[in-house]
Amino acid sequence: MVVLDTNKMVSLLRGEDEATEKTRSFEEAGTLIFTTAITEYELLKGARISSKPEETLGRVRGLVSSLQVLGLSSEASEEASRT
Repeated sequence: MVVLDTNKMVSLLRGEDEATEKTRSFEEAGTLIFTTAITEYELLKGARISSKPEETLGRVRGLVSSLQVLGLSSEASEEASRT
């Protein structure tokens, strides 16, 4: 399992070769690829304030829909705060 953070997702949206190739290698290896609800929020918020919000929102939604999105529960927040 791999969880893509906001920086990696932005790199994918920009079509950066390194991010695209690494993600493709995960897919080819059968690795499950996830992102988080927080990353989804950050990308959507950024898209809405971009110079081309409708276009950017479409690209963000397309990318996010191709992944599984991990939620953030109170229990997960508690656990993460311990590390």
